[in-house]
Amino acid sequence: MIGASPGVGTYALPGLLERFVAAYPGVSISVRTGHSEEILEMTLKEEVQLGLTRSIRHPEIESLHLYEDELVLVVDPGHRFTRRGTASLAEVGEEQLIFFDQSSSYFEQTHALLRDAGIRELRTMEVDNIEAAKRMVEHRLGVAFLPRTAVVRSVSSGNLSLISVEENPEMRRSIAALRRRDAPMSGPVAAFLEVASDLAEREDRAKLSPTLAADFENLQLIDLFT
Repeated sequence: MIGASPGVGTYALPGLLERFVAAYPGVSISVRTGHSEEILEMTLKEEVQLGLTRSIRHPEIESLHLYEDELVLVVDPGHRFTRRGTASLAEVGEEQLIFFDQSSSYFEQTHALLRDAGIRELRTMEVDNIEAAKRMVEHRLGVAFLPRTAVVRSVSSGNLSLISVEENPEMRRSIAALRRRDAPMSGPVAAFLEVASDLAEREDRAKLSPTLAADFENLQLIDLFT
């Protein structure tokens, strides 16, 4: 039994499970979704054997780093930002902003970014999930900060444009596999963690050089999440 937060379950878990099933065919898998705090609670209560979500510290939990995700600015291909490829936070604040899922930590992270930049008055549209936010942006209803893993296909297909933010804000977070420290390690859990560990090790190696980093980014964003 695996628990996963919405973004991880939709955009990262399928790629991990593809590798896992190829290496260990015949293993039955059940997936439950919930927000990070819910996944932590499921893991603590042993309702799931592994919880895949943002890294959370808890004395009864051990975690394995899987990958780094980040919020990126996306617009429709015909947007004025697309021609330049960059925009300042002040310029972003002039646009209608599409926000998703008030319960997500990404929601507060985006608001904090704009608030810290001194932007107080916003024109906003709120939806309850990432896919809806993507569709709103595609239909030119606004711009959005969305997880990079969620927009890979849309950017590569030309439905969305990725825009660099001139202030280069740090909007990354670690995604991890959580498990109870005192829980026995079953065969399927150990096998899944072996597949996940391979991903984490390749990311660590990629940090050693720009060339490897570029190779890993291609692996992570084109292979794992498409």
